[in-house]
Amino acid sequence: MATCPTGRFATGGGYQTTAGGNLEAVVTRPVGGSPATGWQATSADARTITVYAVCTP
Repeated sequence: MATCPTGRFATGGGYQTTAGGNLEAVVTRPVGGSPATGWQATSADARTITVYAVCTP
């Protein structure tokens, strides 16, 4: 999960992996209420993913 700094809110987000092949994302969504304060992503397998949040004031 990626979180925004205090006072900022998530307007979008995503994920990335450096492992080869296709990655099935099970969840990719805003988290933390309304307005969102972060982004969550999980995969269907054990590969490591990096999650990003696009934050704005």
